[in-house]
Amino acid sequence: MSIEAAPRRPPTWIGLGSLVFAVLLVVLEGVAIGVASNRDWGTATALAWVVIALTIVSFLGGFLAVILRLGRRWGIAAMALSVVGNPLVLVWLFALIGNS
Repeated sequence: MSIEAAPRRPPTWIGLGSLVFAVLLVVLEGVAIGVASNRDWGTATALAWVVIALTIVSFLGGFLAVILRLGRRWGIAAMALSVVGNPLVLVWLFALIGNS
């Protein structure tokens, strides 16, 4: 009688890590908005550019998770949040809504 090991599930750390990173970036974007409300435009602009660059990184991490099957659902959520949380996309969406 032989006992077979159960098939191992692939690790999900890439997808989950990308999602957590995207959530942290959305929080950092909120901090940038708070700084801007205190009229510290230079710091707010610098934070916004950091968020823009890093949301691209979190999107690519989510994309990698989907392609490599390492936490696909988390990766898809990270990609969606990275797109929606990107300040350039938000400015474009708000301008689109404002022109309606």
